[in-house]
Amino acid sequence: MMAMGSVRIPEEGNGTVRPLRVDPSRCSRMRYSGSRCERCVSACPRSAIRLDECLDVLEERCTGCLTCTTVCPAGALEAEADFDRLIRGLASHPLPTLVVGCGKSGSPSDRQLPCLGMLSAEHLVALSASGEAIVQLDASACNGCDAGGMYQHLTARLRKTEEESGLPLGSRIRLIPDAKEIDFRQESLDRRGFFRSFRRLAVQGMTTVLAPPSTERKAMSYMDKYLPTRRAMLLAALAALSPETAQGVRDAFSFPIAFGTSCDGCLGCVRVCPSAALYDSGTFGSEPSVPRFDPERCTGCGLCAEFCLSEAIRMDPAG
Repeated sequence: MMAMGSVRIPEEGNGTVRPLRVDPSRCSRMRYSGSRCERCVSACPRSAIRLDECLDVLEERCTGCLTCTTVCPAGALEAEADFDRLIRGLASHPLPTLVVGCGKSGSPSDRQLPCLGMLSAEHLVALSASGEAIVQLDASACNGCDAGGMYQHLTARLRKTEEESGLPLGSRIRLIPDAKEIDFRQESLDRRGFFRSFRRLAVQGMTTVLAPPSTERKAMSYMDKYLPTRRAMLLAALAALSPETAQGVRDAFSFPIAFGTSCDGCLGCVRVCPSAALYDSGTFGSEPSVPRFDPERCTGCGLCAEFCLSEAIRMDPAG
């Protein structure tokens, strides 16, 4: 059984690895034995995840597609990829096209990710909100890859995210299955290009906060509460959008909850919530202390509703 830490999957041929950070303290099933969450198990194409006694990733089965990281709402499974660096590079990119490749393909690209399968809906929103360049996702290595089906999965994810958020993702993000159609150009800046690049970077202040603080990412206790990387990335991207556009995206990623009259103020939901979306209202007296709700921090894991013995919490279904 795998302890808390990183799963590193060897890649054939080039000796590189695909990192996956695993934190059981974030997993709904580990925080509450009555939870029925199995998003990661359902999403994994190789049945490499177990939730019997602990959040367990079977390294001999895992291909490093990182699809599990796109569906886990609590951040128990996260890709150890420097996506923040990609966003910064996109903000300052001087050319009309930025090519994002897969680390397994070996094809030339401006930036590389361990696997394109790690691109969640939140990642796609962040790419769309950053810089001006067209983002080409080089999926030419997807056919025949051990990860299997990532091109089809990502195509469906792009379409669904565009429909639900209202963002014109297709005008900024292109998924390219044929290497001949990749428009990769070696970056070479003249004096004018250098200052244009510097100016673009200066106006993209949102890129410095796309990932949660390192102290948050290192927290590994059941009592620690912090935003999963995907949620922190989404909130930063919202700040870069116009208010009207941001509201449509916010609605697509919101999970409203309501407290019924059966709430007895035990605050168990506050203690079990991994992201501090629920907190103590601080009111005392004869009436129960109904928790306060911060919708921006809610990732829709649903653990609060599952945990409530009074069945006082109602929320929209997540995932």
